[in-house]
Amino acid sequence: MKALITNELFSDFIECRYRGYLKILGASEPKSHLLEVSARPSEGYHSQAREYLLRAYRDAGKRGVH
Repeated sequence: MKALITNELFSDFIECRYRGYLKILGASEPKSHLLEVSARPSEGYHSQAREYLLRAYRDAGKRGVH
């Protein structure tokens, strides 16, 4: 069986050889509660940053600055 080595697969293998092996076999790992919890603040930050940048861009356009 030949498997395409993707960046994700290689990264998983570097972190944990067993995880890379399981991914090649097609096994899926359950989502960690820690990953879900840590992703929430990141999503909020990205949303706030996007709003800030859009607001700054609109304000600059109103002043005629580019």
